[in-house]
Formats: sequence, structure tokens, C-alpha cells
Amino acid sequence: MQKLLKMLESNDSTSQPHNINQVQRNTPGEKQGNLSWIIDTGATDHVTHEKNHFITFYKIKLISVRLPNNSLVTAAHAGTIQFSKEFVIFNVLYIPDFAFNLIFVQRLTKDLNCILTFSPEFCQIQDSSTLRMIGHANVYKGLYYLQCSPIFNQDFVPSIVLSYKHVDVDLWHYRLGHPGQKTIEQLCRNFPYIQIHSKTVCDICHYAKQHKLSYNHSASHSDNCFDLIHCDIWGPVSIPSVHGHKYFLTIVDDHSRHTWAFLMNAKSQTRELLQNFVVKIKA
Repeated sequence: MQKLLKMLESNDSTSQPHNINQVQRNTPGEKQGNLSWIIDTGATDHVTHEKNHFITFYKIKLISVRLPNNSLVTAAHAGTIQFSKEFVIFNVLYIPDFAFNLIFVQRLTKDLNCILTFSPEFCQIQDSSTLRMIGHANVYKGLYYLQCSPIFNQDFVPSIVLSYKHVDVDLWHYRLGHPGQKTIEQLCRNFPYIQIHSKTVCDICHYAKQHKLSYNHSASHSDNCFDLIHCDIWGPVSIPSVHGHKYFLTIVDDHSRHTWAFLMNAKSQTRELLQNFVVKIKA
């Protein structure tokens, strides 16, 4: 197994190496699995060994992580952990062989847009825009321990492991009852493994917003052009055209099915357009 890991590490030379800072236990007989989280500046990722800390849990591409004893382990899963409404960390690696829970400072400041203030006795985590304190850590034996615990369920066992390669946003769009674009974008920001496609069009959303069903097929058919014409006004549209048009008039010849479309700024232009159309046809 060690030889295989070394081969994988040598083949993946372009990727950024992952490691865990040199954190050691000095207290003899201290039980493994401390639930405290350590604010760490030397790691490259958030790390936990407790599966029930996660509120979301998914499969990722195998990552080789170097432990403090210089051994290599692989992380195959990651997820999201929530401490409070304002304090949520993403892409936390799950490594059951490690005995600590670490919070990587650089990724924390990037994800939460927060400010960390260190002193000899404590560390304050503040929101950069409001300066509201969202987290607090106390110093114990040279380490900064976060003074809050994750919101988790003791009975939580992830039964569905999602693939790291691609999770189609359409699946969650259907599951959540076809929410709007803003909701989908917020979903993708909170769960990075869900990918959104800007060109995706949901036909069900368009059908659901129709005010009327399609017209039935007509059995009548005119013998000559312009014996019968069909006119309809559509609008107003929520976003006007470049020239300010909010309506359009359609004229369909019953015999040839030829269709004319005229853009309008207001419905009052319909009378003039119909008169001009009749004059044009008679000419």
C-alpha cells in the first residue's frame, strides 16, 4: 500500500501537496477523538476525524495527506460543517486515522470573509464587514482551541455518497420543486460539488408559467389568401426590447399560414398597424 501511494504521489506532481501541521499530544493518557477544533496556520485543508460532524458529506478525488509522523493517508470524502448560522466551513477532509480536528486559517478567511485577531490568550474571529464576532478560541498548551462545537446529529450516517466528478444541478432543481435561478445559484455556492450550467433550459418551468393551454387544431381552411386572417397581441413583457418595445402584434393568414410580427411600444399602435397592413395587402 505504501509503494502504491508513493507511485500515485509521484504521478500527481502537478497537484498541490496536502499536509497536516505538526500537532502532538503532550498529555499522557488523553483519549483520542477530542471534539475541540484547533485553529491552525500550517495545514493546507480543514480536517476532521468525526463523521457525525458533517451536515453534508460527499465523495471526492483521492487526496494524499501527510500526517505529523511523516506517514501518508488518503482522504476520499469531504463535506460541510456548521458551528453556527454565521460560522460554516466547507470542503472539510474526513480522515478517520487522524486524532485532531483542524481549521485552516487561510481557507477560513477566504470562505467566511472574516478577520482573525490573535493574542497570547485568545483568538477572535470577526466578520470583516460588520466586525461582529462569529467565533472565539482560547489558548491551551500553545494551541488555539475553538470554543464552540459543531451542530450535528449523533445518529447521522451518510447513506448516499455523491460522486466527486459531477453532480448535475438539474437533479436538485427537480427535487426542490423547480426553484428560481437565484435559489439555484445560492445552492451551488453553498455546495461546491453541484455544478450549474448557464445554458440549461427547463421546459417544465416554462409550461408551468403559461397562462393558457395551446389552442386546438382548427378544422376550417380558407380557399384563398387573405380570406381570413388571425390577429393576436402578446405582452407586456417584463423586460422591454432595446428600443423599448413591450408588445408585439402577430397576423397569420389562414390559407398560407404565413405570419407577420410587428413590435409595439403600446397597445394603442395596433389600429395604425392593422390599417397599414390592409393597405399593403390591397396594393
